[in-house]
Amino acid sequence: AIMQVNAFGNFVLCAELMPLLQQSSAARIISQSSPARFGAKPELVQDFNAERRFVGSDQYCLSKAANVLFTRALNDRLEKAGVANVIACFTDPGFACTGVNFQHDMAFSFLGCLEGCISTKFFHDKAGHHAANGALTQVL
Repeated sequence: AIMQVNAFGNFVLCAELMPLLQQSSAARIISQSSPARFGAKPELVQDFNAERRFVGSDQYCLSKAANVLFTRALNDRLEKAGVANVIACFTDPGFACTGVNFQHDMAFSFLGCLEGCISTKFFHDKAGHHAANGALTQVL
């Protein structure tokens, strides 16, 4: 469900709203990415539903990379279609301290730290910023 919500949801919503967006004077389509996109494994593209093996962090990384690629492809298509009033962008909040990081034991799942080596709480305290600050990238 991670790919369906994080990536395909953007695609479907944009497709459904595009006629209205094209009628506006200046529309923006904002997709949320993450530094996790750099951890996306290209070999998982063929199994984006994770039917062979589900690893939540792999699906998350893939979904965030998909959002960037979707944004780039959408801008290319809008330009080729002569649509100048709709622009697609993606934002990257950086490392925002949220409960999701604890839920997925981010220190282990993304950083590969062995249990007890570095805790997600320690990583939050040293490297993260408040989730509200991460949301600013979408607002500004």
